[in-house]
Amino acid sequence: MLRDKCLPALARKARYCSIRAVRECLRKHGCSVPPDTLKKYLYDIRKTGILFDAGYGWYSTLPEAFVLNTESVRELALLLERQYPLLEFSVWSTGQIKGFTHDTLTRFVEFVYVERHNISPIAERLIDAGYFVYANPRGRQRQEFTIRQKTVVIRPRVTTQPREGHFVAIEGLLVDLFVESRGLPIMGLAECRTVLENLARRYRISIAGLASYPQHQKPATDDTLKSVKSTFLGF
Repeated sequence: MLRDKCLPALARKARYCSIRAVRECLRKHGCSVPPDTLKKYLYDIRKTGILFDAGYGWYSTLPEAFVLNTESVRELALLLERQYPLLEFSVWSTGQIKGFTHDTLTRFVEFVYVERHNISPIAERLIDAGYFVYANPRGRQRQEFTIRQKTVVIRPRVTTQPREGHFVAIEGLLVDLFVESRGLPIMGLAECRTVLENLARRYRISIAGLASYPQHQKPATDDTLKSVKSTFLGF
């Protein structure tokens, strides 16, 4: 029932599904499966190559996991690594998602996340290195924000931000893109959604990671981001 009816039916509707949706589908077909048994069945089916892991409690029919290219932000990361070997930081750039936008991006913004007390010294060091820096822009500075060559925004570090080493993972990047675009003229929210949908239709990402991170980003409780999260079942 699971392999031949429920999973194909869910796959026809979306590229992602939750274990809750699988359980509900089985229930509609009159099947009641203990939670541990269902997890074991899904694990066995994943080994056949027709279903793939998309984070805790989520699955996908997309075989290819998204691999984030870090080339556009590597120079910045290396500079910080060399100057501050013990610094806890993470970085991402709009240049990393340029291939998934509708509009052509010609200038990019790089983001650095550090502990709040390190924002000012890191800003000064990056200015000396030739970057145009916005140190946690708010209010008037946010209104005057302009994307120039080598523009960097420094923000307080969020401990729950998904990342791999010093590089923000794609799930964290997508959430932060929405958060930052609400206050800075980076791209419209409709364009952010285009990036998300174009990427998630072609490659597998962690829906669990994407869904959990906004809980710790107060601006991400915005209705727009909530609606975007809800559309995953429609991908």
